[in-house]
Amino acid sequence: MEHLDTATIYNNIALSYTAQGKYDEALNLHQKAMVILEKVMETEHLYVAMTYSNIAKIYTLQRKNSEALEWYFNALTIYLKKIRRRTPAYSCNICEYRGCICVYGRYCGSIEVV
Repeated sequence: MEHLDTATIYNNIALSYTAQGKYDEALNLHQKAMVILEKVMETEHLYVAMTYSNIAKIYTLQRKNSEALEWYFNALTIYLKKIRRRTPAYSCNICEYRGCICVYGRYCGSIEVV
């Protein structure tokens, strides 16, 4: 049986790889974490949103902005449902999402990002 701690370890190692610029390795581990999270948690859990955001950040660093935007949107959708708008997690995701929109040159009118 997969365990949440395993997903946490995968995510932590992935963050280390991201800091080292090893984006493919980081994405691989975040994806492994997602497989576990999909089995052991609800799909709209904040930990799932955090992992989505981590994946989006990697795509942003790789300048794969359309992919990043999709992952940021998924994370933001969960944050909008689960947390108050004035928390650090929400604010951080909004900034990253807006940054991705600016880089990609696109505004998504289907979601309010204020």
